[in-house]
Amino acid sequence: MTNRGRTSKNVIVTPLERLEGVEIVRYIGFVSGSAIRELELGEGIRLAVLSRERREDTLHRVIRRVRHAALEALRENAARAGANAVLGVRIHVWSPLKNVFEAYAYGTAAEVRASGRKRGK
Repeated sequence: MTNRGRTSKNVIVTPLERLEGVEIVRYIGFVSGSAIRELELGEGIRLAVLSRERREDTLHRVIRRVRHAALEALRENAARAGANAVLGVRIHVWSPLKNVFEAYAYGTAAEVRASGRKRGK
């Protein structure tokens, strides 16, 4: 299957099942993306001595990075499948080991286009 010149940057990712003003041309199917990130050595050591607030800031930063990486993998896989949107996206982040975070994002890949219908009509 070809991606028809689509790049991951052009793929719409949304938790919604439908978008106003957008027509679903065809559903392509299930698509997912995942990522694993480990705290850098210095971050892990610092966590032991940081205040609670600074420790939470460090953990939030790592979780944002792993979530972003999983969503980017999702976009890449959707573009590879020929989609320009992923609908109904869900993402789960967890820590399978100490100082390791994993994120898994999934949804329905689809080809969409502007519907041309105006709101309220």
